[in-house]
Amino acid sequence: EDDAIRSGVQRTELGWKHYCPEKMFPAKVLKNQEPGHPYMTDPRSSYFTKWVNKYGHLDVVLNPWIWKYEFIVDIKKTFP
Repeated sequence: EDDAIRSGVQRTELGWKHYCPEKMFPAKVLKNQEPGHPYMTDPRSSYFTKWVNKYGHLDVVLNPWIWKYEFIVDIKKTFP
């Protein structure tokens, strides 16, 4: 969830921002919603909607995981 927050998902007063409700809900359903709906309950779900908004459904189905590698170099061991 920390990675999702660092990626820039926004917190709203009800939860976390839903970035593409128009792609996931019919217009007549969205028209009847209160302001701020729909929203996501956690940062990871919010990031998923941000991904779908940018890349589309198909890409998420094919590759739902995003990996981040971090390396720590111990200078004393690498360069004696």
